Amino acid sequence: MRSPRLLRNCDPVYAKRARQELHRLERKREELEQLRETFKNDSGRHTLVLLDATSGDHLQAAVAIGEVDEADHIVVHTPGMTSLVNDSLVREGGSWGKDVDAMQHVLDEADRQLIDQNRIDEDVAAVVWLGYDAPQWGEAVFTDHSVALSDQAEAGGERLAGFLDSLQSTHNGDPHLVASGHSYGSSVTGYALQETAAPHEFNALGSPGVSANHVGPLHIIPGKFNVASAPGDGVAAIARFGGQPPVNEGHRIGTGGWTSPEGIDYSPSYGHSQYFDAGHTSTYDQGSILIGNGVASGG
Repeated sequence: MRSPRLLRNCDPVYAKRARQELHRLERKREELEQLRETFKNDSGRHTLVLLDATSGDHLQAAVAIGEVDEADHIVVHTPGMTSLVNDSLVREGGSWGKDVDAMQHVLDEADRQLIDQNRIDEDVAAVVWLGYDAPQWGEAVFTDHSVALSDQAEAGGERLAGFLDSLQSTHNGDPHLVASGHSYGSSVTGYALQETAAPHEFNALGSPGVSANHVGPLHIIPGKFNVASAPGDGVAAIARFGGQPPVNEGHRIGTGGWTSPEGIDYSPSYGHSQYFDAGHTSTYDQGSILIGNGVASGG
């Protein structure tokens, strides 16, 4: 890579492209270092199951929580717009990112329900899959990375389908597999499910559309499609990418306040970003879906 001093003497168009490429490489290097630092401090519960520094403009990776080759119940979650390795998977300072934390909340809830139901011999695990270039705000209108276009969702869906197939084929058994996507990530997952029949269920949360308006093309049987749309979530209202399968083909994940059968009060969700918060009805329902019990709150 040319130095900044040499770039000043180059053709302006070439120099601009070279600076952009240098910036991308520096960002990837920083994210690789952040991954290394976070895993160095980890207790061993997390595993890096995907790392790709060459396929896209952004570093692509996936982090597993728990034993994905052995668990009875697995959720593979795809984050949406603006997601990057740094923030989604890891944070500065060596802590796990917001989407890893989100899936940990779902696993904690699933584990709690398993214990309450005396199913202590069953295990749960999760993968946060960021194996595509999620649209970023700076790319949101003028490039093929735009959140207004399906290009990245379709390309990411193809890669996600391969990952889901590989996960199923390498598992030591026949796991109950849930595909989950938030926002634009649910569109990626929808395109993936047109190419694989590995998952048993599909959770679409705050979704702008899942590439189909009925479950047939998604290889999901009726009753195994679960959608969450909280009050105040404008993204979930647009259904830009192929619409949503009708609710009568699936179930609505709860977003209101609710008291569980165990007598625990759960909080409502509002807007686009509270679907995975600990202590929320939507997180309880995701835990219930993960362990094979489906939506518990009644929507």
